[in-house]
Amino acid sequence: MARPEGLVTPRRLIIVGASLAALLLAVGIGFSALTSAERSGTPDGAARGAATPSASASPAPSSSADAIGPQAGTTTPPTAGPRTATEVLAEQTAAPTLPPSAKREPLVTAPLPPTASAAKKLVAGFPAAIALKPKSTIVNSSVSSSGSIMQATLSAKTDASGDEVVTYYEKLFAKIGLAGSPVPSTGGTESYSFARGNDSITLTVTPSKSNGSSYALFGVLNVSS
Repeated sequence: MARPEGLVTPRRLIIVGASLAALLLAVGIGFSALTSAERSGTPDGAARGAATPSASASPAPSSSADAIGPQAGTTTPPTAGPRTATEVLAEQTAAPTLPPSAKREPLVTAPLPPTASAAKKLVAGFPAAIALKPKSTIVNSSVSSSGSIMQATLSAKTDASGDEVVTYYEKLFAKIGLAGSPVPSTGGTESYSFARGNDSITLTVTPSKSNGSSYALFGVLNVSS
């Protein structure tokens, strides 16, 4: 006997129930997996992304120079260049420059006068470097020449004191570069020596018993000086 086509039979109920059971089982498995992922805090997509790093995360160095170059944040000190001559000269201390010494003329020149002497006046050829102190009276004078050397002597007296005579000749001889210094003397006299190179003049002063003083000059002068 044929069954009506829309009639629900026990077999169809079993098939429908089995299908619903399978569907419910699949939904339950998916829901369980989703709940586990949310509890762990790592979505499936993030986990897969972490497991497979992208190519842009670690870029390869473009060249060997980039691989061995200085690290970021470091400073390479500048290379010192060669020092120039100007810099070296600027650090040196300039040595003091002394002015050139003034050229001094010799106190006597050739030809030297012949040997001679005179009383109460200056002998002919007497050197001008050994000048007579003003207001003095000449006792005698003489010159003696030998080769390039002249010896000159002068004796005089004056109303000036011995100190005044010494002061006069100190100033006179200092102008022509003869430095003076006292020398030992006896008999109440004072003696001073004035020298420059090969030239020398000796002054001897003796106080007078009445007034003033007497003095004598003895010079050794060289043409080559």
